[in-house]
Amino acid sequence: MRVERRHGRDTGVTRDRCPDTVPRVEIGVLGSLTVHVDGREVGLDRPKERALLAVLAFGGGRPVARDRIIDALWGEQLPGSPDGALRAHIRRVRAVVGRDAINTTTPGYALSSAAVIDVDRFRSDVRSEGDAGARAAAIGRALTLWRGRPYDDLGDWPAIEPERQGLLALYDQARVDWADARLAAGESSTLLALLEELVSEQPLVDRRWELLVLALSRSGRKADALRAFQRARHAMQEAGLEPGRALVEIDRAVAANDAVVARERRSVAALIGSGIADHRAGREHAAREAFAVAEQLARDTGDSAALAEVAVARSGDGVLSGLDPESEVMQLLSDALDGLPNAPTSLRARVLARLAVAGGSNRDPRLVARWADEALATARLFGDVPTLVLALHASVVTSHDPAALDKREATARELLSLTHDDVATRALALSALARVQATRGAIDAADASADEAFALAHDAPADIVLATLWYPLFRATLVGDRGAAASAARAIADVAPRALVDPGAAPSMVNAIDIVLDTLLGGRETGRQLQPYRLDTITWPLANLGHLAHAGTAMQLTRAGQPDAARAVLGSVAPSMLADLDRDMYWPGVVWTASEAVCALGDEERAQALYDGVAPFAGVLLIDPAGVFLGCTDHYLALLAQTEHRDRDARRHLDAAGARYRGVDARWWDERLHDMRAALGALTRRD
Repeated sequence: MRVERRHGRDTGVTRDRCPDTVPRVEIGVLGSLTVHVDGREVGLDRPKERALLAVLAFGGGRPVARDRIIDALWGEQLPGSPDGALRAHIRRVRAVVGRDAINTTTPGYALSSAAVIDVDRFRSDVRSEGDAGARAAAIGRALTLWRGRPYDDLGDWPAIEPERQGLLALYDQARVDWADARLAAGESSTLLALLEELVSEQPLVDRRWELLVLALSRSGRKADALRAFQRARHAMQEAGLEPGRALVEIDRAVAANDAVVARERRSVAALIGSGIADHRAGREHAAREAFAVAEQLARDTGDSAALAEVAVARSGDGVLSGLDPESEVMQLLSDALDGLPNAPTSLRARVLARLAVAGGSNRDPRLVARWADEALATARLFGDVPTLVLALHASVVTSHDPAALDKREATARELLSLTHDDVATRALALSALARVQATRGAIDAADASADEAFALAHDAPADIVLATLWYPLFRATLVGDRGAAASAARAIADVAPRALVDPGAAPSMVNAIDIVLDTLLGGRETGRQLQPYRLDTITWPLANLGHLAHAGTAMQLTRAGQPDAARAVLGSVAPSMLADLDRDMYWPGVVWTASEAVCALGDEERAQALYDGVAPFAGVLLIDPAGVFLGCTDHYLALLAQTEHRDRDARRHLDAAGARYRGVDARWWDERLHDMRAALGALTRRD
């Protein structure tokens, strides 16, 4: 048997290792509920029972709490005994689908691992890769699963709306991608009815008109193709818009009787659109190829505005680029910024916003803050909402100063208020908000924000998924669960190569997480002789990275019983540096490792310097960039005060740390304070 975990906690559901003993249940929720058991269609006549199975399908095999199921079935119109009524419905549903198809769990119920849900097949097929013919076939299969409003049997239950809207958006995009793939595979006239339907539904979307114009032209209907472009222009101008560059280029090609090669000789704008579509569909290799061709074309033509648009698109949805300040993406963004006029424009603001995010892990935090601040000020100046969204995101994810938690939370909430129709950006905003809430110790609020972010990221590109995966690692390390932490780290390792705009940064990121987990929770050898690297010969892109490397190595050396080597390594970090650390993303790690090393070595001078720098932020929870919980500042302030023999201050911080840990249910961390409490208690008795 195995027990599933989520957020580092037991889900309470136990699954069999032998799924052959469980009936194969196929559940369709892309429309009204359908159920097949071992290939035979079965019926559930009662609406509550249909809604019950739909809720469990929404859980996707994860446990669904009883209260949540009751809310979905009855809302505020509760029966006399909700639990009893629910159990009765469970019995009736099990009688139809098989008792073993629904597991009873600690919080509620869950579908067995043998259940197949059409939503999962739909998502898999619409994201398939391969040549145009293969993609067209896969997306076509997915579209045959669609029968109407997703989870229709759950009515207007508020909790299903984010999932429902995400699926509707995915279906909408899948139809466009299907037409695109079929056109690329050689079809044309057979697509016209579908494409006319697509443009009538959303007449302000360039991509749909581009496909219609191309299909008409390739069908030999040049005049109709030209008229279609005029229809597009008229619809857009009525809304105060103009056709995009790619659509204009295709129209010119058709007018020049060059429609056969119009798609093959797409403009930079068309390549960007293709790259973005591939990225959102999970086809990262194809996206990178499209962006690379677009970048080369923009450079060859000397089009600085086009290069800037490529840079913004190539940098993804806003994730770090790694430790290399001269990576391809950082160089592209820097070149794009250099090519733009030094004047406030929305395009310059978008480049600055992406540059701030990509450079957040490798550029001076003061420079990053200036980029983010300029982007935000420019976006507000012009009232450009799409640019404002990028700038707000850059502002919240590049600020790590514990003194600015109020500002970070306000920024995250403003970003959230602008993202109702943008599932991916809303997931980013919720993840950023969850980090602020977790740093404050508001764990229930952080749980809620992270849960919603997870649900939204289900259909999002890999970089959006990666932006949410820090939270399970945080949750696991908050309770000291090594197994759950390792599982969360593996999830990050699986996604990182596809998510990072610099895929080469993934191995160092994953290795850093493993080292931190082994050091914090156990697993890495500490009794062997270590050979310290000549860290002072390495060029570090950020000061705190160097401090973290020195302090972390010194901490390991003290644990390995090599105090002299530890002192030599830590000697490269002067007390004045510890007193004035940059409060960037690496600050939590430096506080942790330097405090442990300084305490182990009894280095009073450095203990005082570090204490003075950290004391203003007592009570803050320390979370590293990957999401590893490193303790609270009072924990390390107690260590530092104890090193200085300031026992009263040490007791005060120790009490505060214990209260903080108990308040967030971090009992493993509270137990780690036991030895310090015993030592200070002995001093009290002796006094």
